[in-house]
Amino acid sequence: MENKKWRHVRLAGVCGLALMGGAVSAAAQSVEELQAQIDFLRAEIEKLKAERSPAAPLSPAPLAERETATSTDDPHSVPEEKPLVVKAAGAPSFTGDGFKNFKIRGRIQSDFAQIGDPDKIGTLGADGFTPDRGLGTVAEIRRVRIGAQGEMGDWGYKFEVDFAGGETNVADAYLAYKGIDNLALIVGYQKTQASMEEQVSSLDVVFMERSRFTDAIDLRREMGVTADWSGENWHWKSGIFVDGAFDEDDEVNGLIVSSRGHYTFGPKHAFTHMGASVEYRDSGAEQGRLRNRPLFHASDSRLLDTGSLDSTSSLYTGLELAGGYGAFYFETELATLGLSVRDEAGQSSTARFNGASLHLGYFLTGEQRAYKRSAGTWSRTKPDNPLGKGGFGALDVAFGADWVDLNASDESIFGGQQLTFLAGLSWRPVDHIRFMANISHMEIYDSASHLHLKNDGTVEDDFGLNMFGLRAQVDW
Repeated sequence: MENKKWRHVRLAGVCGLALMGGAVSAAAQSVEELQAQIDFLRAEIEKLKAERSPAAPLSPAPLAERETATSTDDPHSVPEEKPLVVKAAGAPSFTGDGFKNFKIRGRIQSDFAQIGDPDKIGTLGADGFTPDRGLGTVAEIRRVRIGAQGEMGDWGYKFEVDFAGGETNVADAYLAYKGIDNLALIVGYQKTQASMEEQVSSLDVVFMERSRFTDAIDLRREMGVTADWSGENWHWKSGIFVDGAFDEDDEVNGLIVSSRGHYTFGPKHAFTHMGASVEYRDSGAEQGRLRNRPLFHASDSRLLDTGSLDSTSSLYTGLELAGGYGAFYFETELATLGLSVRDEAGQSSTARFNGASLHLGYFLTGEQRAYKRSAGTWSRTKPDNPLGKGGFGALDVAFGADWVDLNASDESIFGGQQLTFLAGLSWRPVDHIRFMANISHMEIYDSASHLHLKNDGTVEDDFGLNMFGLRAQVDW
């Protein structure tokens, strides 16, 4: 029994030693394999380091790819909102989920002018000659506007208010639908479709003020609906309006129908524009008085004036010709206003008044004046080499003449005639900023409101005056 017991113990010991030896051997083998694997992985890491470029760091997949993967992998997933995109366009323009190109817009125009000799131009009454103190040295904030514009899908909107002169006036307030090819429908307070120059923004006209004839007949914005049909080189825009939407009583005083079209020939660097417009105003909306400032808006004087008229309707017709050929540009318009007027006996007749303008300009720094072929209007000209970025900005010179005749063709009304010669220098150091200098000589004939005091003490209704004006403007 004893020997058998010890045999079992010795057998167990031998087995234990064998197992321990096998374990040690296995452990040694596992360590060797693990070391080999570590060495292999280390070599692979070094190889990846050598192949990877420092200029191309690892980055997650672009947002568009992640959105595509999400929508593909999970059809029930909620798409991520579009990121907010901000662009600089005078002021920040924002585009995001559900809206596009929203921006706060505005402009400031500050004017200074010297207009004639107020001691020599005035009125004659029972007390003798009275100088017109609205002439001479004048200054004003011509425009101070603030508003907003933007788009929501196929819809666009614009709203702008002008605070110049200590008053609050709506400049634009409309909603536009552009979901139909080549057609835009616009409803709200907007410009009527008469005259090419009237359609150009006050920021982009050649001189500090538009031609005198459009000022004399008071072309302006009205409340209405317009349809703008356009192509690459042409447009036809027509509308129906009511007068009085922003008058004190807000009552509709009359109906206005206007239409304007154009076609543009030639390539971008050498084009010719031809256009025409017409505007009819019925009783209540027609011009009841025609009058005109000397040139600069800072003066409240009216050297031409028909006085109040018993008018019942009016019809404006205008022709346009313009072009841009490299750095040279020109624009000319010819217009007639037929005004139905009742005399003291109640008999109606048509009095016709005429006007014309011609402007020529050249960019000394080589820019071409910006033009929108699909709308037939001049637009913002940006400097090719802005100041501060290796350039001087955009500099252009312009010369012009315009004619206003407020003496009716049938000699039933005498408001006077005005011939104006202009020269201007305009500097845009950077986009959205502009400085202007204008000089002008004006000849007045048959003035019904003002007289010129001669050195011998007599007066005359034919006279001339010189003018000079400066403007600084910024917009955003």
